[in-house]
Amino acid sequence: MSTTKMTTSSLKNSEAGSSTSNSAQSIASRITPPERHHQISVIIPDLPSLHHIDNPGVIRYDATNPVSALSDVMSSAAKLSNAERKTLGRAAREWALSFDSARIAEETAEVYAQSIRGK
Repeated sequence: MSTTKMTTSSLKNSEAGSSTSNSAQSIASRITPPERHHQISVIIPDLPSLHHIDNPGVIRYDATNPVSALSDVMSSAAKLSNAERKTLGRAAREWALSFDSARIAEETAEVYAQSIRGK
């Protein structure tokens, strides 16, 4: 299991140029990723509710036959070359890191505000 290292220099650098309201960048800049991290793509069912996820690191499987389709996709993903796995993994990692609880909270609050205003 890999661990994430937090360095003094990354803490100082992030605190010098960021405010507390910019928590995602502040937290992200404090974390030094492990030198080697897994190159893992995101495997999701091909469902209408997930069609908004448009990322080159996402691999979809047929949701009408999920057990067989997921098994097939996982087998295919295991056979990818190192270069393909790194490309998919890098895209998936960038996508995953784009999620920020502060941004999600702000967007959720805005949806509630619009709902209350009747928009």
